[in-house]
Amino acid sequence: MRNPLQEQLLKAGLVKKAQVDKVAREQNKQRHAKGAAVAPADVDKVDTARLQAERAERDRALAEERKVQLRRQEVLAQVRQIVETSKVKREGEIDYRFNDGRVIRSVLVNPTLRSQLASGALVIARHGDGFELIPRAAADKVYLQSRCGHRGAGPWPRQRPGTDRQRR
Repeated sequence: MRNPLQEQLLKAGLVKKAQVDKVAREQNKQRHAKGAAVAPADVDKVDTARLQAERAERDRALAEERKVQLRRQEVLAQVRQIVETSKVKREGEIDYRFNDGRVIRSVLVNPTLRSQLASGALVIARHGDGFELIPRAAADKVYLQSRCGHRGAGPWPRQRPGTDRQRR
């Protein structure tokens, strides 16, 4: 196809038909060469952009996972500290039995500690490999810390403060 300027120059006799055809062929070659050369570059740019977006998304997910893991470790350290600082010294010869999931466990207590456990003033909390007796207020702090920090990692995940059975 010729453009209007080429047509006018041809009609005016300033150029020959062979020259116009030659220029048209060169323009056509340039157009096709540019289209072929641009397409792979565009594809490379699109692939690069897509790979960068995927990498950024993966990095964001890994950073989020690291943040969650750090928060979980912080909460567990806070819970350990609360239990360690507020644990009640256990002494006695009475075997106090309690449920730990599906297993019945026992701790040795004296009559005073036993009555406090029965009334709900003291709570049994898992600490390391064993169990500790802690006051109800400390147990509530531990529960709130474990629930706010992450799901299901509290020392007693099946209980909530105030829902335990108390003797009256």
